[in-house]
Amino acid sequence: MFKIRLSFLIISIVLYKNNAIDYRYHTYSEMTSILQDLVSRYPTKASLVEIGKSQGGKSLWAMALSAYAPNQHVLLRPELKYIGNMHGNEVVGLEVLLYLIEYLLTSNDTLV
Repeated sequence: MFKIRLSFLIISIVLYKNNAIDYRYHTYSEMTSILQDLVSRYPTKASLVEIGKSQGGKSLWAMALSAYAPNQHVLLRPELKYIGNMHGNEVVGLEVLLYLIEYLLTSNDTLV
């Protein structure tokens, strides 16, 4: 059942027409700019944190999303972690996560 829901979510994101994010591969600086822009547009739902530096000296970003307070961990509230670009040459994971983040932040669905 989980796989069906996840597949539906990914298909919905791909078919979603009002994306502010272009459907193409993004450079590191474009990705950083997109994440910072989303946090500035949705400060009560999103938080961006630098969690370290890459071997090349680039910032490694983590984004927290929440309908409540994205900067706070609440005891007994479930949390999920999605990782994109575990390896630098695997760019599709990053792109899917950018669209997922945008979808979750812009959705009016109360279940999101």
